[in-house]
Amino acid sequence: DEIHGHSFCFFWRPTPVCIPHRMESPVKSARRSPRFQSEEKKRSSDNDENKDPENDKRSSKNDKKRTNEEKSKKEVKKMKGSDDDEAPSYELEREENIRRNKEMMERLGLLTAHSAFKAEVTPEKPKRTKSKPRPSDEIKPHKYGLRSKVTSETKLFVLHDHNVKDKRKRDSEPEEEPEPVWNDSKVFQYACEMEDEGREGKEEKEEEEVILDNDSNEEILDDVEPPRLKGFKIDKKHSTILSDSALKKIYAMDFQRRSKSTLMASGGHGGRISVYAIPSTIDEDQYDPLLSFKAHGGWISSVKFINFPAKKNFQGLLTSSNDGFVRLWNIAREDEISHKAEEIASTSSLHDGGIFSLDHSQERIITASKDGSVSYSSLSDASIDLVKTFNISDSVVKCCKFSSNSHRIFATAGNDMCIRVIDTRIKKPTLVIEHAHPHAINSISWKPNNDNIIMSAGFDPEIHLYDIRKSTKILRNFKGHNTKSSRSKNIYHPHFVENGSKIVSSGDRSSFVFLYDVEDGSMTSRGEINAVPTSILPDSEENTKYLAVASKSDIHLMLPYYS
Repeated sequence: DEIHGHSFCFFWRPTPVCIPHRMESPVKSARRSPRFQSEEKKRSSDNDENKDPENDKRSSKNDKKRTNEEKSKKEVKKMKGSDDDEAPSYELEREENIRRNKEMMERLGLLTAHSAFKAEVTPEKPKRTKSKPRPSDEIKPHKYGLRSKVTSETKLFVLHDHNVKDKRKRDSEPEEEPEPVWNDSKVFQYACEMEDEGREGKEEKEEEEVILDNDSNEEILDDVEPPRLKGFKIDKKHSTILSDSALKKIYAMDFQRRSKSTLMASGGHGGRISVYAIPSTIDEDQYDPLLSFKAHGGWISSVKFINFPAKKNFQGLLTSSNDGFVRLWNIAREDEISHKAEEIASTSSLHDGGIFSLDHSQERIITASKDGSVSYSSLSDASIDLVKTFNISDSVVKCCKFSSNSHRIFATAGNDMCIRVIDTRIKKPTLVIEHAHPHAINSISWKPNNDNIIMSAGFDPEIHLYDIRKSTKILRNFKGHNTKSSRSKNIYHPHFVENGSKIVSSGDRSSFVFLYDVEDGSMTSRGEINAVPTSILPDSEENTKYLAVASKSDIHLMLPYYS
């Protein structure tokens, strides 16, 4: 046959093939020789003569075991068809040849020469001694690195690797923050400019003042009625907007009126604060914040301006947040790098949860929390200290407000739908109005210069007025600001204006601002701003000059108009 160009020839022989027994070791083959067996018989006979009678029993047992084993072995060998009683002839011939070769080598002296040569060739191994390490400039490789020596090429790499590790360690270690460098903020600079303008205007007014003659016959009309507030509208000439792109949604605002200017603060989403300056005469369409910074880790629930007359170069701003902190800031100073206002005091020990509302009166503050308590604390120009805690309810307390005439009395309400009036000198509430609303109450306030009238609003579509002297009945209802009669989704806060004779409020997902008459409960007007308000606030409850309406990150300034 030919496979791939090669020819192969196969032969087959029908003769039987004898497979030899497997090769055994020389020791076993020597034991099977006749000489070895004869010597073994002599040794066994000598042992039998010297046997002890006491060991006969043991030896007999061992002999029986041996005979049984030998019988089993013989039976296996017979089954295999081989007889191992005598060694094969070729083994005997091989041993005889080995013996003859040894005798011949002894005669020729080759065995002694071989042993002597082997001894000379294999010298004794020297004992190992520990060598001292030699000083060298080379950098040794890492324990788990390459075992080869570090060359000049790899030396640079190893040095670079150590530098990288040191750099990583330095990066992982917290760096010390540089000490802030405080500068006068734009708020402080603006306030100083307005004060200088105010002094100049006052001097000019005194010079031009005309003193009327007391003997003149002019009649003073005492019976002329002052103009009445009819509503709020946006100026067509200047649709003034206060805007901060960093503050996405506004939840709280506060005003501080001055002779020549007005400061306004807003806070909300992301824990950010914005401070604006509103001039006496508005001649621009948009105003950017004088100061904007992140004040808290959670959304801002309240912002309040506060001043300490004895402290110079100070403009205080009090903030509370859902992160559980209350902080006092000096917005007259800001950091040179971060532009963050100077933090004067901070505390998180007033509550165990987020803070939903804050109010202050003189040097006292109250805070309402989701932990169901209201904290009454003292405030100074350097600290905020807890005075007393009132555990009011098992549910969230959403709003709290000081009485207009006392810093010891306040009202509070929340998810339990109850209104409580608390005197800080008494442990228990002095008044509880149960089921004041069918849903959770989100807002509460006192009528200006009247500690008997409380206004409240919640998720239901009505604003309620209560007289705490006759708290079993609702004094007045105000409807119409919510288009739906069912539960509203937005939180809104109505406010008293015109010395408490009017109420202004936003609606549920409505772009209108509503004005109500307190005497008869009627709606007198509504103004549209083309945006859904998230919060509203008049600059004053007495002589209102502006109404701030916040929508997302913009604040629209509405102006009052009178009849």
